[in-house]
Parts: sequence; C-alpha cells; structure tokens
Amino acid sequence: MRWICLSLVALGVWPSALPAADWNQWRGPNRDGVAAASPALIDTLPSEGLEASWMTEKPIAGGGNGGWSSPVIADRRVYLFVHSRTPRPGVQLPPEKYPPLSEEERTQRSPEEIQTYDAHRRDEQRERRDQQFQYVETLSCFELASGRLLWESERPSVATDFCQSGTPAVVNGRVYVLGADRHLLCFSAKDGKELWSTRLPVDQNERQIPSSVALAEGVVAVLAGVLVGVDAERGDVLWAGDQERMQGTDSSPTVWKENGRAFFIANVNGNQTVCVEPQTGNELWRVETHANRSTPVIVGSRMITLGDSRKGGVRCFELSAEGAEEVWKFQGISDPGSSPVVVDGKVFVQGEHRLACLDLATGKPDWRGELDIAQPRYTSLIAADSKLFYIFDGVLVFSAQPRECSVLIDAKIDGAGRLVPAEAYRESLGLEEIKVTRGQEEAERVWQKETSRNAPLN
Repeated sequence: MRWICLSLVALGVWPSALPAADWNQWRGPNRDGVAAASPALIDTLPSEGLEASWMTEKPIAGGGNGGWSSPVIADRRVYLFVHSRTPRPGVQLPPEKYPPLSEEERTQRSPEEIQTYDAHRRDEQRERRDQQFQYVETLSCFELASGRLLWESERPSVATDFCQSGTPAVVNGRVYVLGADRHLLCFSAKDGKELWSTRLPVDQNERQIPSSVALAEGVVAVLAGVLVGVDAERGDVLWAGDQERMQGTDSSPTVWKENGRAFFIANVNGNQTVCVEPQTGNELWRVETHANRSTPVIVGSRMITLGDSRKGGVRCFELSAEGAEEVWKFQGISDPGSSPVVVDGKVFVQGEHRLACLDLATGKPDWRGELDIAQPRYTSLIAADSKLFYIFDGVLVFSAQPRECSVLIDAKIDGAGRLVPAEAYRESLGLEEIKVTRGQEEAERVWQKETSRNAPLN
C-alpha cells in the first residue's frame, strides 16, 4: 500500500504558481513524454531533501496490488485509476481439480490433451481467485494544489494475471479509462458520474491490458486484444480491428496529425506498427518495427520506435499517407516497454541499464551512459526544461544535452514522503555500518527493502 504524494517543490514550482498546461493522458498532451510548457526546474537537491507538497489521507494500493497506471493532471486536478484486490473473509478453498502437471505427467499426454488440461486449469485458477478475493476498480480525483479528495468512483472488477494498468485520458471534461473487464468507461471529470460504459467486442481472459486510451476526431482508441475505436460522446463501438492483423494489449496508441487530419498509430503483435483512420479503423499502412510494447513517438513527420530486443532497437521512419519509410536504426539498445523522448533534435532512450542520446537526423549516438538500478524496465522517459526524468525505484534526473551523460539528481522517496538524495538516504539508514558488521549482502537487502517500500511507480 502506498500514498500518492506530489512534490511540486522538486520541480521548482509552488501550487500558487502552477503552469496552465495539463498532463492529461499517457505521456502528456502530445503523447510524446515532453512537457513543452515546463517552467524552469531545479538542478540539484538540498542535502536534507524536499518535503512533499501533499500526501493523500489514506493509502492507495500500488504495484502488484493496484497496477501501474500513471496519474494525470487536467484543470488543476489529479486523476488516478487503481485496480486492487482484498481477501474475502473466511474463504476456505477446496483442493485444486487441475493442479500443475509435472514434467513426467506432461510427457504422458498428447499436445491436444495438454492444451485442454491447461485451459481447464486457467479457468479453475480464475474461479479460485474470484472466490478468494474481491476486485475493485477505483478512479480518484484530487485537488492539485492541496491533495484534497474531490470525488471517488468505485466499481466491482474481475481478476487478471496482474492488476489493470491503463492510464486515464481527460479530454473535454470527461475521463476515459479501460477497465479490467474489457469495459471502456467514461466519467464526468467534474463529479465522477459515470456517463457510459461499453463492453468492447474482445475476448475476456486473465490478462491485464496495459494499453492506455488515446483520442482523436471524437474517437477513443485502445489496444484491448485488438485495436478498437469507440465514439467518445456516446460510447458506441465504431470498429474493431482484424483479429489476425490488429492483435495486441501492451502498446498505447499515439496520434499523428498530417494535413489537417489525425490518425491513430499503434504497435501490434507480429512486430508490426499500423496507422488507421479514427472514424473507420481503415488501415493506411503498416511497417515492421519490432516495437511490441512501447508507444511510438511522433515528431513532425518522423516516427521513433523502440523494440524489446536488439533486433528491433531504435528505429526512425519518415511518415506519409502512403506509408512509413525507414530512415535509420540503432540496434545498440532495447527495453521490454520503455518509450523514448525527443528533445531539440536528439532522441533519448532507456534500456538494458543504459541511457543513450541519438541524433534524430542520422541515428548516430552522441553518448551512452549506465543506469545504476537493479531492474530498470518499462518506465518511459519524461522531458521538461531540457532535463530527462527517469522514475522507477527513485527519481533520476539527467541533463538533456548532446555532449555527455550528466546526472543532475539521484534521489529516493523516504518513509516521510520526502525526496532525498540517494547518498544521504544511504547514510541515514546506516548502510556502511551494516556492511561492516553484517556484510554487503545484508546492506543491499536493507537498501532494497527500504527503497522499494516507498518507491514511485510510473
């Protein structure tokens, strides 16, 4: 369980001087991770750290119980979607009818029998989770300046392998988000009243859908098993992509604008990236990118993708209505789901414990740096005031300049919600003494425990 806290001071901004620009959806207003209207931000942290501007009054389920949905900001309000579970009291489950098969048992069965058995086991495990836990989806709205809870909307939900993690989008006074039960939901941003709920024409299964909704030309699009388009005003399903060619659950669509028109672009299964018309779902083009989970980044007429393997790597395409032509690729970095940012003609990308700066025109690397993080993955970079923010088990801030990899801030969030320099936090935990008296392994265990307890999720 975690509290949501907002450390506006860490950005050099006080609540009385908040910028007018919103961060109203996944990766910001342009879905590219760039806060173009950012004010000047601080370069260093004081040794004593920074106090949180506010913390919620009650804890919010996070991580494995709550999901990884990002908070969004619109009209001086913060919106957060959480998918959580609580144990049902007094439940005693009977023995499993379909326990895991041993290797010997699997060798004694035909492939068809194994497939049937595994299907029965998945169904049974889902039923057992529903019997053992109660699942709830909560959309909360907080006042940005104070953290005061303005409204909260709860609805019963269903079990998934991991908690549902799609980020809401706030557009024209409405909040759109995808529920774990494959219902696309629309709420009033003012008071949380549910305006419509639409069951998408996709299969219900145990898998969570990390894809976050995107809006263009009055249509809401999300990759929910297949790419689906829904009327933003009424909630009517306008189209659903082909079951063979538009499959996927991980990539969040982005929006490309060209000659006064808007198009949805999303990474789908089969290592493909597709471009479709919002109103009809008609496919304009598709291209091989190997960028399965990340979100494509659009900069003018160029598209940047990041693959989950070196084969995919970072790729740059020149876009037109006729297709996407590859301009360059850099196969020196990859990540299971991180998305890059582009600042002043430079592409900044994270993956494999590395941070790299590439030239947008040529793809040639300006520099590569190392990330001293146990398991950096999935987190997408954010850029503001010529700085890069990497938020995973702490807050890392880099200078977004092409000369060298320069770390400005390396910080953690402590138990009081303060943003403190990592080295100062290590000293406060007495890790050097633990290292001497109980060994390096114990010192690292204490460090991981303390930092993960209050780690920010992105």
